[in-house]
Amino acid sequence: MLVIPIINEGRILNVSIKPRSAQKIETTNTFLRSNPSNVIINKKHFSESSYYTQKIEPSVIVDFIHNNNMYADSKTFYVTTKTQSTSNQYDVYEVDIPEIRINKNLDNLFGDCIIDLCNESLESTKGRNISLEKFGISDHITEERLEKLKYLANNLSSLNASKYIADNNLQDLIDTIEFLDLFDCTVIPKSSISTEKIESMLSSLEKTSTNLYRELKKYYEMAQSNAIVYSKLARLYHIVYNRPYNWIHSTKPKVKQKTKDEVKKVAA
Repeated sequence: MLVIPIINEGRILNVSIKPRSAQKIETTNTFLRSNPSNVIINKKHFSESSYYTQKIEPSVIVDFIHNNNMYADSKTFYVTTKTQSTSNQYDVYEVDIPEIRINKNLDNLFGDCIIDLCNESLESTKGRNISLEKFGISDHITEERLEKLKYLANNLSSLNASKYIADNNLQDLIDTIEFLDLFDCTVIPKSSISTEKIESMLSSLEKTSTNLYRELKKYYEMAQSNAIVYSKLARLYHIVYNRPYNWIHSTKPKVKQKTKDEVKKVAA
């Protein structure tokens, strides 16, 4: 599980992030003759491709998906998880292919989520904390560019919006917001902790310089950093859509499950 720690109203929330479209379609050991922990697009297997290495760069997963779909135009791909400890079966997920690619950093975010799905198992409940700053999500959201977008929002009646966005090279800001909508970010229940408690613990451990202190300090600083990135995204979203940004939510929206007939068509 990938987790975004983030400060909100005096508490650190732990937020799971995964592809919004990912749907578990079956549990098997024979899906398209695939191995566990694999990615399949148009019956091409990542584990058997030239893209596969022992240490996988997340963006390479995205390269594999898009490059093996250049002439097929599929809308989805498949991910198999680790096998269950009590059997040789694994879960199979169907995931929508991103329609746009913005930069390598965001490719890495999507690829990281796919690798995490490949490593999913019933026995593993420990999450891996991630920094939104690491993926460069807000690097290009500068004050100058936000002001240009705000000017456009306030003068829509007198400006050609498409031309203004192109002339001022602002399309990537809008694309970033749309790309991030590919992810579901759900607050993990009963996992939050007050910043006051964290700060108290850090204060009492500061002189020890133990591994616990270093890990706790890293966690707290990551939560602070993620809050700063999120505030930039929220401001960008409000300028573009004139409503609050709700990328992170407390309850997961219901997703329509595939019927048995639809699942059979996938594996045919």
